[in-house]
Amino acid sequence: MSLTNKNFRISRQIFEVENIKIPSKLVLNAIVNTNNYLLNLNKECVKLNINFFEALGQRNLSGFIGEVYKKFLAESVKIVKLNPHPDGRPDLIFFKNIDYYNSGFHNINGKFMPDKSFFTPYKYGGIEIKCTIGSQYISKKDKHDRNYKPFQIYEPRIDYLKGVTYMAHHAHSINLLGLYYDFYEDSEFCPQILAGFYSKIEKDDWGKISKPKANTKTTSATSISKSGINKLINNCLFHINHEKYSLIFLSVFLTNLYLQTKPYGRVAQLVQSTWFTPKGSGVRIPSRPQ
Repeated sequence: MSLTNKNFRISRQIFEVENIKIPSKLVLNAIVNTNNYLLNLNKECVKLNINFFEALGQRNLSGFIGEVYKKFLAESVKIVKLNPHPDGRPDLIFFKNIDYYNSGFHNINGKFMPDKSFFTPYKYGGIEIKCTIGSQYISKKDKHDRNYKPFQIYEPRIDYLKGVTYMAHHAHSINLLGLYYDFYEDSEFCPQILAGFYSKIEKDDWGKISKPKANTKTTSATSISKSGINKLINNCLFHINHEKYSLIFLSVFLTNLYLQTKPYGRVAQLVQSTWFTPKGSGVRIPSRPQ
């Protein structure tokens, strides 16, 4: 099925980036458009006997979803514009001064080309987009039951969700809109964005940078540290209004995800006051996390 805005619950109506207030519903509109795009893309590829998402592979899929989402968000939020340089930073820039923006292009043989140094980083800032399917915890028993097979494309990961993580090549201070997706059963197991988080991530919120070995094609890499992840999950903008996902999100993130008592009832009320350890044991807490 195609997901609509009604399938999501907005946790924060407005979030603020560099003193600019952005309604979360506009972010959600772009999410719905992205999810529909991914669903329709898969249907068209199936007609051509092409397995597009498998061809991309898991490593490239997250980046692809982020690229699609950036386009729809730029259409939904008029104050932002796609960074014209492929290596520019941030992904979406605040379009405040058209004359300044135009000065970042050079006329080369009749073509206006963006200057990388001008758009990296961009003077007026903007929003960085990162997408993840999360990190997973698999017990020894589950590994045995799976015959030690790795996760496959179109295989939901929610039952094994341990947390979210976001990667980068360098440690920069960014305004991060972090997205979480999964292969959603109710949407024909297509990748669908199911939650979104926002926070200002400082340089100190990144972990140690791993540098590539000499004479290799690998690049430097780092991931957001626990402090940065805590900032994100405590500022959830929206999440899928689905019993299984909502309850697992709450138990894993232990954050301010607010669950309606309907249709989840007493089960939701219990989970709202319970923290589940990685091994699955429940620890009661005084009240629902704020």
